Amino acid sequence: MMDASELSELAFFQDINRDVIDFLAKGSEVRQMDQGEILLHQHDRAIALYFLATGKVQFLIHVAGMDDLLVGTDSEFGALIGWSVFRAPYRHTVTVRCERECSFIRIPRTLLTELMAESPLIAYTLLRRVAIVLARRLEHNRDRLIASSGVEGRNMVEPAAAMRTRGSDPLVEFENLGSDQESTFRFLRHVTFFEAMSDHHLRSMLSLGRMIRVNPGTTLFQ
Repeated sequence: MMDASELSELAFFQDINRDVIDFLAKGSEVRQMDQGEILLHQHDRAIALYFLATGKVQFLIHVAGMDDLLVGTDSEFGALIGWSVFRAPYRHTVTVRCERECSFIRIPRTLLTELMAESPLIAYTLLRRVAIVLARRLEHNRDRLIASSGVEGRNMVEPAAAMRTRGSDPLVEFENLGSDQESTFRFLRHVTFFEAMSDHHLRSMLSLGRMIRVNPGTTLFQ
């Protein structure tokens, strides 16, 4: 159990009803971790949501045959960690390691699930805030990637524009999956995004899908 005032200080819970804060605080705790310790591992079950209280964390992705790749860091107070508690199949997409001594606010997934089941409004509010956090994180990583490339924003050459300049049709082939449907099914069956989808629904989705083959450098969407 922790002091509800500590939860209410988090931007994520700003303007949330005090009764909700009190309910979450009763089952939450503050966890201290040393430099180099792992808070959570990629692919592990997501059983709790965390908020960074002090310190700095690293986000790493494991790639087979390689060392873990550092894809980001965060030291902002209240940084949300472990968003996979809100989405099936409830498995973490990154490993989180303490770059220096850290403290975290830990909220069990069971509490969040119970709260969201009882109040659709609270469920909508929390999920919307998670989406906003992830969108901002994606935008930040995009800007960081552009900055590291040494090219400024719109000075980058648009692949689609380059294709148009050459007068080439970017679309090579657009066809039903046909005989490729079964191999595509087996591939998607092992993709984390579709892990919680039943075989029936995955096959139904594939029956509507089509294969697009494009020329190198083509922009699919902007």
